[in-house]
Order: sequence, then C-alpha cells, then structure tokens
Amino acid sequence: MVDLVALRAANANRWAHAKLSRGPEFTPVAQRLVAAAAKARYLAVSARTGVPWFVIAVIHQRECEQRLRNAVLRRSAEASLLASAAGTSLP
Repeated sequence: MVDLVALRAANANRWAHAKLSRGPEFTPVAQRLVAAAAKARYLAVSARTGVPWFVIAVIHQRECEQRLRNAVLRRSAEASLLASAAGTSLP
C-alpha cells in the first residue's frame, strides 16, 4: 500500500526544488498555446468537458504539436479536442 502522507511530502519537496528546464526556445510555443484563437477553442472544449482549458492546450501540444491536421479526429477542431480531452475517438 502506498503511504500517501509520505508521497505528499515527497511531492511537496520535489515542487519546492523544481527548476525550469526550458529556456527561451519554449516562448513561441507558450505564446501559441495562449493565443486568442487557440484559447477560444480550448475554452469551448473546457466548457463541454470540465477539463481546464490550459490542460487541454498542453495535452494538444504534447500529442500533435497543436496541429489539428495531426489530431486523431479530422472532423472539426472542437470535435478533435473534445475527443482528446475525453480520451475517446470517433469513427
């Protein structure tokens, strides 16, 4: 059985000592994630799924570099993001 008290303490220690590992090369990616058009898509998905918009943005970036054509679903931007956020796929 996992000792949750010890796990919380270990995680708190990790966060307290965490250091950023990305430099200025990440700035353009971050700017794309919060751009008005992208954020609007993520907010729409967030409203329907309950998943915070910034979580959806990061998952979308990690899964397909924020390219909708690379998304598993090709129906619409919102449908693709909804399916990704829900962990499902459409035929």
